[in-house]
Amino acid sequence: MKKKMLHISYFILIFVAMKYTLILIVALFFSCGNNSEYPKAENALDAGREFIAACLKGDFKRANVYMLHNSANEQLLQKQKRIGVIKILAIKPL
Repeated sequence: MKKKMLHISYFILIFVAMKYTLILIVALFFSCGNNSEYPKAENALDAGREFIAACLKGDFKRANVYMLHNSANEQLLQKQKRIGVIKILAIKPL
């Protein structure tokens, strides 16, 4: 009886280990892909041009890709995003 219980315990242990291994493999598979839908900038000039073009179009998600990430820049981008929304609302005819 103990031997049968031991086999069942090993089976459960192996099943749980395989489940977590599969989850890890799937997570690694999806994290390894190139998830950027925007072209990579060749140099700093291209990054700056793409950033400015994205801001002028109101595409702040794209602008965030080309931005140098630090707290000051992120605050300025959030402020510009709010100002842009206010300008759009102000221009909209009633």
